[in-house]
Amino acid sequence: MLKEDDGWTVGYTGKPMGLVLSLGFYAAYLFFIAGYLARMLIWVRNAPPRVSDKTPSLSTFLKALVDILLLRRLLRVNDVLWLGEWIFHASLLVLFVSHLKYFLDPVPAVVASMEIPARVTAWILPAALLYIGIMKIIIEKKPYVSSYNFMLLGLVMVSCVSGLVMKYSFPADLADIKHFTMGLVTFHTGVSPKSIMFLFHFLIFLALLVSLPTHMFAAPLTMIEARQREDELPYLLHEK
Repeated sequence: MLKEDDGWTVGYTGKPMGLVLSLGFYAAYLFFIAGYLARMLIWVRNAPPRVSDKTPSLSTFLKALVDILLLRRLLRVNDVLWLGEWIFHASLLVLFVSHLKYFLDPVPAVVASMEIPARVTAWILPAALLYIGIMKIIIEKKPYVSSYNFMLLGLVMVSCVSGLVMKYSFPADLADIKHFTMGLVTFHTGVSPKSIMFLFHFLIFLALLVSLPTHMFAAPLTMIEARQREDELPYLLHEK
């Protein structure tokens, strides 16, 4: 059965496509979780020796939190690149929180309040990606760019652009999307939304999910450890 939808001729495959997308979603998340757990196990086994056996203080936790939220270590090394990286990560966080509205019912007020900021950051994010690319390739004149990093940046860019196209040019039925995503959360396979742009956007998201470097999610632990070493090392040197 074919249906004309906002200028696109979409093949409506109903539940079979919904089942395929659902299985892909669960497989991607299992792959991501398994990779994260493996990374954490490697980190625990190969963690550098601690300066002391003391539990990190509240001050250490707060300083590490500031390091993470403000990317302060990158700021010390490259303040020009830091600007683009911070805007990129902040925009990504806003969009992530905003997209939670499709997976929560009822939608929390803090998530609902992200609607307008998300519309703005949806345009800022690809601009930040271009800025980062220019800084790394043209300004810094790096002799080589990791193909893996290039792939990640490309997937994020395609995800942003496809989301904007779906939002402003070929809008999908939000009720259909909500029904489908809530089915994912509750493990009830539903009918896939009748939008080729949603299908493309969703598949790019799955590709990005399985490609994410899991070490980035271990960053809080490594940042706390690094901050504790920095805070305690002067005292140990003074004692010696």
